Amino acid sequence: MISIRGMKPHELDTVHRMLDRAFRHTPKAFFDQQARHDPHLRPEHTRLLVENGRMLSCVRVYFREIGCKGMSLPIGGIGDVGTDPSARDKGYATRLLTDTITYMRKKGAVLSILFTRIQPFYRNIGYMTLPTLDIRTIPPAPSTSLAHRPVDLNRDLPPIIQIYKNFNQHRTGPVIRSRAYWKHQPGFPRLDPALFWVGEEKGKITCYVRGFSDGKILKIQEFGSLPGRKASLRDLIATMARILKKKNVHMSYLSDEEVNTFSPWYHETSENTTLMVRLLQLDKLTVFDELLQTHHFLFWEADRF
Repeated sequence: MISIRGMKPHELDTVHRMLDRAFRHTPKAFFDQQARHDPHLRPEHTRLLVENGRMLSCVRVYFREIGCKGMSLPIGGIGDVGTDPSARDKGYATRLLTDTITYMRKKGAVLSILFTRIQPFYRNIGYMTLPTLDIRTIPPAPSTSLAHRPVDLNRDLPPIIQIYKNFNQHRTGPVIRSRAYWKHQPGFPRLDPALFWVGEEKGKITCYVRGFSDGKILKIQEFGSLPGRKASLRDLIATMARILKKKNVHMSYLSDEEVNTFSPWYHETSENTTLMVRLLQLDKLTVFDELLQTHHFLFWEADRF
């Protein structure tokens, strides 16, 4: 007997053990950390396919709101899609995802998004690729002696939130973050709290950068600056790269607007096709057209689920 339902609180450890078996290179601790720190995740947002009392497949929905030209759009982010290795090739993941699409729609989500390298699988259940941009660059030496330091969330959060709001208010795609989300986000497993830096001018925060160290590469996951401070932002990234001894800087899921910020630097740009979307509310079709403009959608990697 097969049933599909939401996870119960006491089942969290069992679900994460199943995901540990499903993802050979992602340890159980990764899923534990994400679930522990995401303030908006509820037990029932983890959808399960159960057969005769045994959990065989899992899909987790990360409900968020994103901005779109001044509007707020509720979305359902799909993550942690895994099937126990002993139950693969039986269509369980497809069956569970199809049910999850209905679940997201009932919860009011307008759009669903996910990140994947197996696009044909998700295309078969109605998702389509939304190309974004990746950039690879070798920063020059900083042109100024911009004051820089790691973030102190206790005192820096208000000005950083304001920079984030102003920087992203006219962009399409960034997550609209609650204060609780901001406070818990540094604990997400894909982030390194030590590489969340701010740049200051005359004691005022004018820009910030989030990143992590990936071998010889500095991966930038998010950035923001006050109006007219793009040069300071570039200098902050260049300073981080110099201090961390990283020659190369990479960024992902950008739109044309962010790539243009780095036009003074030598860089290479490529198209990223790992982001996929599915419209859940047909009456929002005009909004969907806005979202699908080429290289128009921005999703900060710091928010990735």
